[in-house]
Amino acid sequence: MKKQMDLGTALPSTVRKLIRIGDLKRQATPLFCEGYKQANIVILPSSLTSDFEKFAKGNSASIPLLYTSKPGDFEAPELCNNSDIRTDVPLYTVIKNGVVETEVEHLKDFDMSNMVTFYIGCSFSFYQALIENGVTSAKAPGKNVSMYKTNVDCYPSGPFKCKMVVSMQPVHHSKLNMAADVTNCMKDVHGAPIHFGSPESIGIKDISKVDFGDATDIEEGFVPVFWCCGVTGLEALRSANVDLSFTHSPGHMFITDVASQGTDLTDMPEDAMSEVVQISAKNQQYSVVSKRTLDVLEKIAAAATKQRSGTNKAPEDFVKASLALSNAQSLAFFPGFMNCDRDLPNDVYGLLDVLGVAASLQSLGKSVAMFVEANTFDLNKAIVEICHEKGLLPKVPHLIPFQLDQPLDAQLNQERHYDVILSPETFKQKQYDQVFELVAVISEVIMISTNSKESITATNKNNPPRITADFVFGSETSDLRSCALGLAMYALQSCAIHDRYLRKAIGFPFDVNNTKQYMPSSTREKEMHEILQKVCRTSPIQTKFDKKRFDFYEDIRSMVGL
Repeated sequence: MKKQMDLGTALPSTVRKLIRIGDLKRQATPLFCEGYKQANIVILPSSLTSDFEKFAKGNSASIPLLYTSKPGDFEAPELCNNSDIRTDVPLYTVIKNGVVETEVEHLKDFDMSNMVTFYIGCSFSFYQALIENGVTSAKAPGKNVSMYKTNVDCYPSGPFKCKMVVSMQPVHHSKLNMAADVTNCMKDVHGAPIHFGSPESIGIKDISKVDFGDATDIEEGFVPVFWCCGVTGLEALRSANVDLSFTHSPGHMFITDVASQGTDLTDMPEDAMSEVVQISAKNQQYSVVSKRTLDVLEKIAAAATKQRSGTNKAPEDFVKASLALSNAQSLAFFPGFMNCDRDLPNDVYGLLDVLGVAASLQSLGKSVAMFVEANTFDLNKAIVEICHEKGLLPKVPHLIPFQLDQPLDAQLNQERHYDVILSPETFKQKQYDQVFELVAVISEVIMISTNSKESITATNKNNPPRITADFVFGSETSDLRSCALGLAMYALQSCAIHDRYLRKAIGFPFDVNNTKQYMPSSTREKEMHEILQKVCRTSPIQTKFDKKRFDFYEDIRSMVGL
């Protein structure tokens, strides 16, 4: 009778009873009780309740609390009837002084009178929804999910300080948006994925070697997709070095009577629908935005990348360039080299372009360094310091002397790792309408530049190395690029879906209101231009701050809600 029971369609109360009497001990539960929520379990001394609740709040995707018991209370009346947390989990992990000591089938041999139980949402709850929407296929009976430790720091609270644990499902590249949309609304069971693509970028060196659960093969055309995992609770207990605590063993969950919430994808607003964008195939780098924000980026691109002929140069690459900047933490800028062994040239405008974007990125908490030609170091230093004093830059960027006769890679490697390198072209006189934005992948670095249509060229004219660009988009003038890229950063950071993805659902939403003063505007550009003229004691570029320019800035700013 027991062997013939379909555990996938069985009622939770029935399965809990079978677990309690020992019939389903040591069995993983991903295929049990389809359509009902399952829960991770953390049991610890009541003295740590407040600290763990704060830990859960700061890591709400990893530790989405469903219910918290009173000390010594073994039931969860808000989640189910007739339950006993000491017996109703197939397998428990016992942790003493931060060390996993053993696994047991019940907790009746322990004094639980002063223990509090936290019931935490589990990804098994949306597993059936992923199957029904064709995002993933059902696992073989008894097979557990793949779980990994990462290098992502959780939000700390009291003694709880640990790295995030994630679960992984391979998803076909054509179903990535669906994977995000199906789970986005399920906030109480981890919500949307926190990472797509490269396992290495979140500290997983070998995807075939799991830390918990069973390995999953990733077939060609499929992308590893990672969700927050409640096993993070186990890592939190280990980090806290508690005398005695308990958790479920990975994959062996407590099953509730609460039905899983489905997701109606036919009536989702655009700000709740996700667009997963591959930035770099070579590095398996992805980012995520809402469809509404993607529409805003495309409108910015359409406005900023128009050439005087009225054509448009690959606005989709503007989107990828913007996402590359937004995903980055550390950026290096090459603001246009100025040859001060003769009269000040007319390529100083490149610095103005870089400063506008740098201010936007700095205000978003990103690290910005500038490689400047050694001969012009003092000039660049004076300009950025005045801009900072005037409130045009949040910080003075780290300036690094650059030798034009030395290889680019060698000089970059002497410093530190940069996620993105940005360099505006230094076109002269009437060639501004030929400016193009390029993004090239160099090793693991994405380069954004304004140069020719096909390559990025160093300023060493005797032997210019060339690197094929991945993305190209055009722009009428340099300052329009600066405005477009800077305001694209604001649009992205204002997007709840993108913000969550950037912070890996750790901590709390970023407050963009504090960045408004550093976002591009015609007034800020004019102030920067006046500083350049003052420091250079000349006017290398004649810029008309007319109504057309003002209207352009205002149009782009209105697109992003400024």
